[in-house]
Amino acid sequence: MSGWAQVRSSLWFLPTTLTLAAVALATLTVWLDQRGFSVPEGSGFILVAGAEGARGVLSTIAGSIITVTGVVFSITIVVLQLASSQFSPRVLRSFTQDRSNQLVLGVFIGTFTYALLVLRTVRSEFADYTRFVPTLSVNTAVLLALVSMGFLIYFIDHIARSIQAENIIARVTADALDVVDRLFPEELGTDADERATLAWLQSTPLAVVTAASSGFLQNVDGRRLMRLAEQHDVVLRLEPRIGAFIIAGDPLMSVIRGQTGGLPFDELRDSAVLGVERTPFQDVERGLIELTDIAVRALSPGINDPTTALVCVHRLTEVFMRLGMRRFPSPARKDGAGVVRVIAPHTEFGQLMSLAYARVRAHAERSPAVTAALVESLQRLHARLPEARATAVMAELDRMRSGSG
Repeated sequence: MSGWAQVRSSLWFLPTTLTLAAVALATLTVWLDQRGFSVPEGSGFILVAGAEGARGVLSTIAGSIITVTGVVFSITIVVLQLASSQFSPRVLRSFTQDRSNQLVLGVFIGTFTYALLVLRTVRSEFADYTRFVPTLSVNTAVLLALVSMGFLIYFIDHIARSIQAENIIARVTADALDVVDRLFPEELGTDADERATLAWLQSTPLAVVTAASSGFLQNVDGRRLMRLAEQHDVVLRLEPRIGAFIIAGDPLMSVIRGQTGGLPFDELRDSAVLGVERTPFQDVERGLIELTDIAVRALSPGINDPTTALVCVHRLTEVFMRLGMRRFPSPARKDGAGVVRVIAPHTEFGQLMSLAYARVRAHAERSPAVTAALVESLQRLHARLPEARATAVMAELDRMRSGSG
């Protein structure tokens, strides 16, 4: 699932899809032209009288659009560099995932591809060649060029807005809230802190599945892991949390109950996906790290932008307000028969609070406004969150007031 989500959010997927759509459209319009369909004389469309005129129009469209596409790519790269240096390298994913950027690039590349494919079908009357001017296709290319100009105007406005600090922080916050809603869909109840017994978490491993390569643990295929555990009648315990950095040879999971003979260790290993960076699909910590990175960068002496740090603190409050109302899943995952098959430890609410607030607190000593905002944020959380979570908030508030780490 996460692999498909990464493909859909990549910078190449939507432009490639629109380019293939342009190829299909060019094939369709040329086919219609070959069968006598044409633009009516009184329609107001720009009509081309001859083969040379058609070539001139299509060549102009193709050349200008590919030039504009290069400019758009250049602007996008400059924006990525600016965001990386001013805010955090980890916010670059939000720019590459931006549907507007993908759509604009796709429209430009698709229009260029369409004009190029139609251009090759234009024929002058010469020797064995019969004159062919695809009037409908040429006018469609003109229409696509006008649409592209509209997208260019939109892109300039969009990119100017997207590099504003408030918009970047809002986008990071929206991604973090989406992860919270996806990983913790249930509201907090009376048994919110249900946990597996210490016997499950501290059992001595009977066998260990180690990592074949190094990288961040991005995703675990829970369904595949549950199916394998059920088929071989074992209980598996995941050792690292999602987002942890794994070195080749480190334990990925352990067998703590059942027979280890005949276990498909390669399949178990393949159920854990490692990559060069942390991804937000199962990693609730990533969004918090991005927000705190922006705040810490804003508080650095080189940038000295406490206003941006204040916005990050407000957004952290929003995320923890949502997170504090959600039930954290039990580490003990059961199969359809109610038998525990997988133990998946997760980060506790208090640990997440320390991860976020401690990093900002360490850099906010020179900014009384940010320090006051941190205290106010924790007070608001303590006043509104249930008692099950208020204890963790109060502990963080005490550390804040005492100035401890």
